[in-house]
Amino acid sequence: YRIESLAGGERELHERFDERQISILEQLNRRDLRYLARLKEIVVPAAWHEDEREYSPLPRQFAWAVEHPKAIVVHQPWQVFGAYEHGELVRWGAVSSGRRSAPTPAGLFHLNWRSRGRCSTVCADWYMPWYWNFDNRRGLGLHEFALPGHPASHACIRLLERDARWLYEWG
Repeated sequence: YRIESLAGGERELHERFDERQISILEQLNRRDLRYLARLKEIVVPAAWHEDEREYSPLPRQFAWAVEHPKAIVVHQPWQVFGAYEHGELVRWGAVSSGRRSAPTPAGLFHLNWRSRGRCSTVCADWYMPWYWNFDNRRGLGLHEFALPGHPASHACIRLLERDARWLYEWG
C-alpha cells in the first residue's frame, strides 16, 4: 500500500480510478465515496488484485467458524466486517460502528429478522435500507448508512450500500 495525495475530490477519483478500484478504495479507507472524496490523502494498493479478499485485514480462514454454515465477524478496532462460510472468508467490507457515547456491544449475536428498510428508533428521519437486526431489545442492526471513516453510529453497524444489500440476501 501507499499513501497518495487527493486534491480534486470525487472528480479526481473518477479520473484516476475505475469503479471497481473506487470500490476497493472505499473499503481500504473505510469511507463511502462522499467521505473518501473529502480526504487530502488516500490509501491505495500497490497492486490491483482481482480477488477483493486479498485486501482484507481479516484472516482468510477462521477455525472456530468451520462448523457453522455462515458467520459474520465485525472487528470494531479496524472498522471492518468479514462474512464466512464454513470458516472461509467470502466477503469483507468497511463498517462504521457505534460512537464512543453509544458503543456497539461486543459479543456473540444472531441475526433475528430483516427488513428491506426501516426508520430508526432514535430518529424517524433516518431511513436504514437493507436492515438485519442483531439485538432486538436495543434495536440494533447491520444496515446501509453513511461511512465517514470512524465509529459514528448510535450502536448499529453501518455498511456500504453494496455490502448491506449483499448481506441482506446472504444472511
